[in-house]
Amino acid sequence: MIAGKQVRELDWPKTSRFPHYGAVWPRRQLDTALMDAASEAGAETIYDTEVLPLIDDQGRCVGIETPHGRWTADLVVLAAGAQGAAARRLGAERDPHQPYGLAIRTYAETPRHSDAHIEACLTLRDGNDVAIPGYGWLFPAGDGTVNIGCGALSTMRGFKSLNLNKLCDAYREQMRDTWGLGPYLERPRAWRLPMSAQRRHGPGWEQP
Repeated sequence: MIAGKQVRELDWPKTSRFPHYGAVWPRRQLDTALMDAASEAGAETIYDTEVLPLIDDQGRCVGIETPHGRWTADLVVLAAGAQGAAARRLGAERDPHQPYGLAIRTYAETPRHSDAHIEACLTLRDGNDVAIPGYGWLFPAGDGTVNIGCGALSTMRGFKSLNLNKLCDAYREQMRDTWGLGPYLERPRAWRLPMSAQRRHGPGWEQP
């Protein structure tokens, strides 16, 4: 953890629910592994199919509806994103008055790809050396690369004019020498991080 000139090495949190370590895995590989595990456990995978939640008269999600038919279940897992059409049908509209985050990430080559610790920087600066209230990260992937990215909250001053690509470039330049960073291996991708919804509980909703 880096904040200005202060550097702290923190142990991974120890709990009874999860392992005492974390892992870094590119999303495509993780998704493939999850699909393979589900198939091996007996799940049937249907591709290229539009799926909508099947909602009963009480507003509960009791299954899914597709062009091929309907399926009902005691528990339906919706993994299409908080801002997706299916989530909106269940009432999960974004609250425009609540903050949200914007983040961007990509991959770069580094000789430190097998470091045992991830790194977070709490003192971001843009290309003009202006402090940005956000954070940057470097997650060693163990395959010769590192996941590099940064993000900021919508509550920061000048958020609407924030250029995430330039911010990521500035952060990469800031960390280039200490990590031996090579050029980007893919185009940086940005996304919105919703932090609130008008409906998070009620009939048909399970709390984690």
